[in-house]
Amino acid sequence: LVQYYVQVNERDARLLPGGLQVRVKSPSEDNDSAVVSSWTLPVYGISMRSPSVMMSFGDDLVVMLPRIAQALGICNGQSVEFEIVGLPGERIVAPVTIKDNMQCDVLLHDLISLGLVAKMEADATGERITTHSGKVLNLEMQAMWAGLKVVPKCRGKALLHVDGASRNNPQGPTGYGFCITTCDGDELVRGYGHGGMNRSNNEMEYIALLEGLIWANRLNLKELVISSDSQLIVRQVTGEYEIRNHRLQELHTKVMSLVNKLKMNAQVRIVHIPREENTIADCLANLGVDTRENVTACNWRNVNRFMTGRA
Repeated sequence: LVQYYVQVNERDARLLPGGLQVRVKSPSEDNDSAVVSSWTLPVYGISMRSPSVMMSFGDDLVVMLPRIAQALGICNGQSVEFEIVGLPGERIVAPVTIKDNMQCDVLLHDLISLGLVAKMEADATGERITTHSGKVLNLEMQAMWAGLKVVPKCRGKALLHVDGASRNNPQGPTGYGFCITTCDGDELVRGYGHGGMNRSNNEMEYIALLEGLIWANRLNLKELVISSDSQLIVRQVTGEYEIRNHRLQELHTKVMSLVNKLKMNAQVRIVHIPREENTIADCLANLGVDTRENVTACNWRNVNRFMTGRA
């Protein structure tokens, strides 16, 4: 499992059809305000200027959610480097506007003005972009960004596994991991990340749950089953246990806000499972500790099939 996930970044173009995957770098390696030096994640990339997107987000070419900016120590208006995964040597450097209430984590609008795309061909299935250096990338329609792009949607059931890790708990390096799959085991989204130093295992369990719930809220679910090997977290979320630690109280409030948002349209339950049934999330959490970077990835083919019902 460790070998599989370590190799993911080098094979993203094949593992993640349709996803524009970028590595966002912290503006400075010695940036004390940054928790991690980079975050590799799916972004919503639009090749040409879109009037409908401009109505929502203005003329800004790059828009980022505060959660991503905070982890990387990015300030509003600061120039940031974006490496394009699957296109070696291709990158974008542009000032970032930090805004909340956006369906995606990062919006690149538009790729032509940002200097990445020289030629673009589009049809009902997606886009084929050619860079100025002649490299080609195929981008399928991204159903998850339906808040920005109108596509048919259906509602399904998903499973979310989460785990946290803290070496020498709570005094060492920390990490989180999550994985969202269909009931048939098809992977939709997975992620791992570094939480810095001197945080407890329980805190990292909550952060894994937060990240997983952010992505679950984007999948238009009718049902979500959350699995954790932390009995404490499960019983705090269900209300069986009181929360006395103020840091856990803050994280619990954020978690319940996302849970309640999901519950407006879906059934949500959280269950306790043995550690041996949570090996993938555990592996991902330990990758966050070891690599000290954040990585989030979608399998766009599975996501599109799940959200549209199309084979």
